[in-house]
Amino acid sequence: MKFSRMNHVFASGPRMSRSMIESLESRELLSVSPAIQIPPGHSDGGLVGLFDHLDRRHNVKTTLPISVTNVTLNNGQLTANGLIGNQPFTAPVTLSLEPATPAANGQVTPAATTQILNLHLGPINLNLLGLQVKTSPICLDISAVSGPGNLLGNLLTDISNLLNGGTSLGTILGNPTGSQLTTLLNGLTGLLNGVLGQLGQPSSLGTAAGTVGQAANTTNILHLALGPIDLNLLGLHVHADNCSNGPITLDVNAVSGPGNLLGNLLTGLSNSLNGLNNQQLAHTILINTIRDILQLA
Repeated sequence: MKFSRMNHVFASGPRMSRSMIESLESRELLSVSPAIQIPPGHSDGGLVGLFDHLDRRHNVKTTLPISVTNVTLNNGQLTANGLIGNQPFTAPVTLSLEPATPAANGQVTPAATTQILNLHLGPINLNLLGLQVKTSPICLDISAVSGPGNLLGNLLTDISNLLNGGTSLGTILGNPTGSQLTTLLNGLTGLLNGVLGQLGQPSSLGTAAGTVGQAANTTNILHLALGPIDLNLLGLHVHADNCSNGPITLDVNAVSGPGNLLGNLLTGLSNSLNGLNNQQLAHTILINTIRDILQLA
């Protein structure tokens, strides 16, 4: 279905610019899951007729495509570069040593053979003409296990030992060989994608808040929550949370207002779909519309 077929849904809302309409006309909505069924005799209003022809042969594998393309090192600062759909984002990355836990007698226990590193990814914020995507901070507690052939585990163990000895992260990152730096950056990229891949799964879907607790012009239309969770990534044991022992979250908001073309469009669509009796269908339409918009280059 072309976006142009949906124009009457938003007839009462702000008009879209011709160039944006032409861009959207070239896009097609992603498929709706075949698991969604409308019971016989069940009426969901005229909107169902707009979407009943959508291709139901393919299940939606992710609710929102989000990934880190690479982690780079510039002037001692690690940065994650990634994509939400085709929209780029950057977020700072830090590595630190997990503080040693005091024993019952108040003494700090000796460092374990398996060192614990904390990988912190700052909040991701994307604002595309009023379509907002925001995540919580993401923290990974990594058990860096050393051993023969375990290049990433050995490297992270060396880094944790240096940090434990008082060497700053900037100094450590300024001295690796080319192969060590490649191993580190590729490893951090893989670890972050392991968590973001879990966050983007349909199992992470939560209940969107709508307008509850939001600013007057803001509608929360998608909420994802993951964990805290323990994972095995790249042969490492990883505990992931929001850096406050809570779930990692991702929220998509529609912010309406002058110049917020996509925020106005999604607010209008969300309001229109509120009238559907089949809210599972309404939610899927919203998710697929968001996904399709974010795929626009």
